[in-house]
Amino acid sequence: MVLKMAPRLALRLPRSCAPRRCEHGRASIAPRSAAKPKAKSPAAGACAHLKALPESRRAFAVIRRRLRASADSRGAHAEASDGGGKERVDEIAQQVPWGAKTVVQVLVLWIAGFCWVGGVCVPVLFQWFGFNQQQGLMQQAIHWKQACFTVTVDVIEMCVGLGVLYACVGRYKPLRNGIFPTRLRGRWPLAVLLCCTVFPLVQYVASACAGVPAAIKSPLDLPRELLKLSPIEMSSQALFMFWTTCMSPIWEEVLFRGFLIPSLRRYVPTGAAVVASAVIFALLHFSMHRLLPLTLLGVLIGFCFTSTNNLLAPIALHSLWNIFAFLTAV
Repeated sequence: MVLKMAPRLALRLPRSCAPRRCEHGRASIAPRSAAKPKAKSPAAGACAHLKALPESRRAFAVIRRRLRASADSRGAHAEASDGGGKERVDEIAQQVPWGAKTVVQVLVLWIAGFCWVGGVCVPVLFQWFGFNQQQGLMQQAIHWKQACFTVTVDVIEMCVGLGVLYACVGRYKPLRNGIFPTRLRGRWPLAVLLCCTVFPLVQYVASACAGVPAAIKSPLDLPRELLKLSPIEMSSQALFMFWTTCMSPIWEEVLFRGFLIPSLRRYVPTGAAVVASAVIFALLHFSMHRLLPLTLLGVLIGFCFTSTNNLLAPIALHSLWNIFAFLTAV
């Protein structure tokens, strides 16, 4: 009787008290060992917490978590980039996908374009417009002619330089890879202001190389100097100053600092890359008496770029230098 009821009792018993076979073959009732609770990961706890929320609150919680994560990542990236400019430049140099052949190709094509535009294209255009054929122009019109000639040369050179750069490295998508870094935030304005303190030294070297005594004029003398100019001269000076201080630094720094320094950094140390880019920057101005001051200026601008890892810093510094040179030359 007991043996017949054993299966029924086993069916009615809970699983924890199910009969087990002992060593002698008899059925025995013993509780099973309690299963250890599994440790929940923080992600699983967060997911369970989100599931417990209503639908609307759950959606807002997900959005808040994503925004907080993106803000933390941006803050960490900004701190890393501001704190270690040279390390970031080294990282960018490792990401440069092109080699020395592309660098030489860009420089050769840019020099060829400069010689063709400045020596053939622009003089033909000015003769076609009749600038050198009119005899009744005022003497002040020469300043407007020179300003138009200089700005025209620089505009065409900008198109040629950026066009050559895009044709040679555009397929590598350099902007997506962060090779030309630009950020409005950061401490780069402080670095630019500190570099501006070296401007008098560069001006002194430039005056010594040109054989002219260094005489830095006060900015308060600028209005009196401008009042001596005629309206045509003032308009030509305004056009020339606007282009040289606002537009020229952009494409020159993209080419000489944004492209050359990371490209050369793949093969030489950072200091050597800065000096090499400064020498190339000075040579491509085709002015021997300004070779030394332009090299010094290029080293200063290159140091500003490598210390901030921000292309806006050398652009701003180059623009401020052009303003400084204009004020001291008026």
